Amino acid sequence: MNNNLKYVATNMTMLFWVNEMITGAKLKKQGKTEKEIRALSQDEDLFQAGSENFRKKAASGVISRLRTLDEFTTELLCNCNIETANKSQFIHIKKVIYYLIL
Repeated sequence: MNNNLKYVATNMTMLFWVNEMITGAKLKKQGKTEKEIRALSQDEDLFQAGSENFRKKAASGVISRLRTLDEFTTELLCNCNIETANKSQFIHIKKVIYYLIL
């Protein structure tokens, strides 16, 4: 086994947070209100949360983080695709989300 490629759960969690933030930013840009984002989270399980309680928590977390983002970062998230984002954009987004979560 290559010791340079150890599994780290935090890295997987960060990808989920980035994906949640991309989804939330796109909805916000489309003009969805916080109430509408919460409803979509419940009805369509936007954030892959499973249980109803966790759907509420996921929506609340995404909405509270979206409130703190400036326009530049929100725009970055809207135009970002995890598979195609250039490294500097992805690193910036990951850092912003990491600091918002702490």
